[in-house]
Amino acid sequence: MDSTSIEATSATWLPSARHILGLVGFWLVYKVLEAMYNISPLHPLNSIPGPRLAAATYWPEFYHDVVKFGCYTKEISKMHRVYGELITT
Repeated sequence: MDSTSIEATSATWLPSARHILGLVGFWLVYKVLEAMYNISPLHPLNSIPGPRLAAATYWPEFYHDVVKFGCYTKEISKMHRVYGELITT
């Protein structure tokens, strides 16, 4: 076996759909577990009031900044009126 055949086979290797789906699955499981930890009693910021979805993920921030074109600061002021001076975002 010569070096040109090894280079040719390594250069054409692509990950299979099974490997890609496996990595995506592991990533999704990790993100779900991370969100569950962020709202669990084990998290150090659990005692701070605020919306649980905002504490668990960045989806509310993404929605207000991207979809509603930068309205997250207005939403934070609304959260302060509802939850008090200190909130989790």
